[in-house]
Amino acid sequence: LKVRELEKGSDEYNEHYDDSIKALLDYNPEMTVEELDISFARFFDIYFEVDGKETEPKARVDIQISYDEKVKKDEGKDGIAVHFSSEGIEIKDADTVGENVDSDKEIDTFKFNQNSFSVVGTMVTSSRALTQSGTVVDFNSLNASQGVYYIIYTEYNGRYYAVTYSDTTKKYGIGQEITVNGSTVTWNSGDSSIYWNFERNG
Repeated sequence: LKVRELEKGSDEYNEHYDDSIKALLDYNPEMTVEELDISFARFFDIYFEVDGKETEPKARVDIQISYDEKVKKDEGKDGIAVHFSSEGIEIKDADTVGENVDSDKEIDTFKFNQNSFSVVGTMVTSSRALTQSGTVVDFNSLNASQGVYYIIYTEYNGRYYAVTYSDTTKKYGIGQEITVNGSTVTWNSGDSSIYWNFERNG
């Protein structure tokens, strides 16, 4: 496993930082750059190398990035991961843990998973950045040229859950719990497995 940190202030760091901002604003268009209130950002190029060649994992892998110095986390903020995959930028809730850490004020470890290796960023931003809402789609009114992404969900015991699909395992599953209020759906993750793209043949 090879890991290289992008030097802060370098062109590649700035490019990935700017792209992260754009992805967060696309993910939650109701927020502004100021409201994201990013207070920490570091980026790493992570990859497997076998016989001198980069190799992608064959299954989803767990990533843990720990820092020697604790990262300050003010009230109303959370740790996230930004994965620059070949299919686009993924925003992920990073489960922050650590020993002898006041979890309400500090972070020292970011934990998340991904199904490919490339550049990944760890950031501290407003908790609101992880909340996204959308409108339930009327499938009959769609056509493939619109490029619409939507969520399929199911109800179980009066609660709602997103339906997922894994490109790796080729299996469907039940993902995160979501909130359904009339025609509005609210969810809390950048997990790309819950997003569906409408396609119509003929």
